[in-house]
Amino acid sequence: MTLKQTAKRYAAALYTVAEKSDTLDEVQQALITISELIRTESQFRSFLQSRRIPGEQKTVILNTVMGAGGHPLVSELVSYLSGSQATKILRVVADIFDHRYKEGKNIVSVT
Repeated sequence: MTLKQTAKRYAAALYTVAEKSDTLDEVQQALITISELIRTESQFRSFLQSRRIPGEQKTVILNTVMGAGGHPLVSELVSYLSGSQATKILRVVADIFDHRYKEGKNIVSVT
């Protein structure tokens, strides 16, 4: 499965769960925050890519560190990712989720 296909599956699953739990706005904001951290913080990228930190531990760390800026669903998704592709997959998930979120809320992006 390609990176984009994997990201699409994760984004679809995340969107469905967030929609059913009525947490779309919070999950959207958490993805924006994580995407920004991936873009600007090399240590955060290393943390996400680490294979030495078990997924469950990543979830606990993210929930603690992110506080109100994060969301448990996003932390749980991160726990499944590791290795060099983790940050790429997460960025694509965030983009796909953002597109679907805006589509669902009838938000039009102006460029």
